[in-house]
Amino acid sequence: MELLLNFLWMLFASNPNVVVDEPASKIASVASADFLVGKHNYYIDSAFVEIPEHMAYRSKMYLLNEVYANYLAMYQAAKKDGVNLKIISAARTFEEQTWIWEDKWKKNKVKYPADTVLSAFIMQYSAMPGTSRHHWGTEVDLNSTSESYFESATGKKVYYWLIKNAPSFGFCQTYDTKGLARSTGYNEEKWHWSYFPLSDQFLKNYATKVDYSHIKGFLGDQTALKLDVISNYVLAVSAECKK
Repeated sequence: MELLLNFLWMLFASNPNVVVDEPASKIASVASADFLVGKHNYYIDSAFVEIPEHMAYRSKMYLLNEVYANYLAMYQAAKKDGVNLKIISAARTFEEQTWIWEDKWKKNKVKYPADTVLSAFIMQYSAMPGTSRHHWGTEVDLNSTSESYFESATGKKVYYWLIKNAPSFGFCQTYDTKGLARSTGYNEEKWHWSYFPLSDQFLKNYATKVDYSHIKGFLGDQTALKLDVISNYVLAVSAECKK
């Protein structure tokens, strides 16, 4: 584990754009199952920082310190190139993800009465509580969660800039178009970007520390195992976000 951590530090510290925060990296290496499934109060955790309101959709949005430092550098570089980035979603607790999930569950239950079908429908774009990478404080949704936005002239400009430049700040597109490398999981999300130096470690820890006993306590939780959401969704990320 220590060798892997040192490798990641050396890899990203060698890029002058990437700011490495050793304490945050250590959090990733020892993350508990509770942290990984969002049962953690980041509002009072000094490892997290509130995103300034002018950079976000609303107040009280948080990221891990290291993630924010590198996002800020990316935000400033984009601004110089005439590209405006705005965070519309960042860290989320298990409870916050449950609000999102259960709202969609209740609104769509009549149309999709079979629980597994309903869960699969919601998981085209939204994660079950306990399975969202937003629990880790490494993920940002940028500008819009509407596909039509990214088909507009403005949206295309934003997306092409991110594709070209985001990797140099440590960010990767979490869910790309499904193909041979990613045949299962969420649909493509051009808005969802992950800070790889930490999220890769969190993902590895998730695979070894979290099981279906941790994914409980919300409407439809019995479908998690039936749909094998850990293998088919949590681990089904873009190749650039999983090394």
